[in-house]
Amino acid sequence: QELKQVFEGLNFHFTEGQLVNMLKSIDDNGDGRVDIDEFVCVMKGSAYSDASNSRTYVEELKEAFEVFDKDGDGQITPQ
Repeated sequence: QELKQVFEGLNFHFTEGQLVNMLKSIDDNGDGRVDIDEFVCVMKGSAYSDASNSRTYVEELKEAFEVFDKDGDGQITPQ
């Protein structure tokens, strides 16, 4: 649900199967969800760095994670 909502908000429309496959590719522990540690591993190297930004890289990633974690349970689910 969370991942689907974010992508639809960005005008990307994926099937349930596509979303599940995306999550499976980064779900290291196989629980069907992406936790903050898995998210950080995926995002390493793809985030930008702004010299005027005083936040740490991890703080930026946590903020990005919260965009996907719509219900605030610390997990990103495919539904």
